Amino acid sequence: MRRLLVAAVMFGAVQGAEAADLSDLPILRGAVTEGLSSARVNWQGAYVGLQGGYGSSSMNLAGTNNPAIYNIQPLSGLTPDSYYGLGATSGTGSAFGGFAGYNWQFEDVVIGIDGSYLHGSFKGADSAPQRSVGAANRYRSLTSAAVDLKDFASIRARAGYMMGNFLPYATFGVGLGNASVVSTATVFDTLSPAVASGTVRQDRFMYGYSAGFGVDVMLVSCLFLRAEYEYQRMTMTADHVSAPLDIGLNTVRAGLGYKF
Repeated sequence: MRRLLVAAVMFGAVQGAEAADLSDLPILRGAVTEGLSSARVNWQGAYVGLQGGYGSSSMNLAGTNNPAIYNIQPLSGLTPDSYYGLGATSGTGSAFGGFAGYNWQFEDVVIGIDGSYLHGSFKGADSAPQRSVGAANRYRSLTSAAVDLKDFASIRARAGYMMGNFLPYATFGVGLGNASVVSTATVFDTLSPAVASGTVRQDRFMYGYSAGFGVDVMLVSCLFLRAEYEYQRMTMTADHVSAPLDIGLNTVRAGLGYKF
C-alpha cells in the first residue's frame, strides 16, 4: 500500500512539471492567436509610391481658335464672327507617375495630405466647317484646334477608415495641369489665289479641383497596394480667346507604395 502511495505521488509530480513546462509555450498561452487577431496596421507616417493610370477626357474647345484668327485678321480683314466656332471633343489616354503623402492615425480613422502626379497624353481636336463670308461670299474661312494634356497633378486632403489591412478613403483638393493648344485659321479668296493662314501654339498652366476615392491595402511589412479613381476639372486661359479651355479628366490608377 505504501509503495502504491509513493508511486502515485511521484506520477502526479511528473505530470505537474510537464504541464508547467508546456504552459510556457506561447502557442498554449494564446500569444500567437492573440497576436493574429489583435494586430493593428500602422498607417501613421510618410509614404511614397509609383502609379500608372488610364482614363478619358472631355474638352470644350470653344474659343481656342481665336489666337490664330487674331493673327491673320490684318491680312484677311475678317472678324472672329466670320468663322464657325469649335465645339466639344473627347478622348482617352494613359499615364504614369508617382504619389507621396503623410498620414495621421486616430484609432481606426486615418486623415492626411496626399500629392499625385501623372505624365501621359490626353488629346482632343475639333475643326469647324468652312464658312462663306464677305461680299458675294467671296471668302471661305476654316478653323481647327488640337489640345494635348501631358502633365497633371493634384494636392488633396484624404480621409479614410481602417478595416484590418484595408484603408478605404476619399479625397478632395486642387487639380493642376499643363496643356498645349495648337489653333489654326485659314481664309481662302475665291476670286484670287490669295490665301491667309496662321497657326498659334500655346503651352498653358491649368488649374481647378480634384475629387476621388480609393483603397490602400497593406501587403507585407510597410509595402502597400493602391487602387484609385480621380476626377479633375480644370480650366486655362489663352491669348485672345473668347472662352477659356475647359477639361474634365476621369482616371483610374493602380500603384505600389512604401510607408516609412
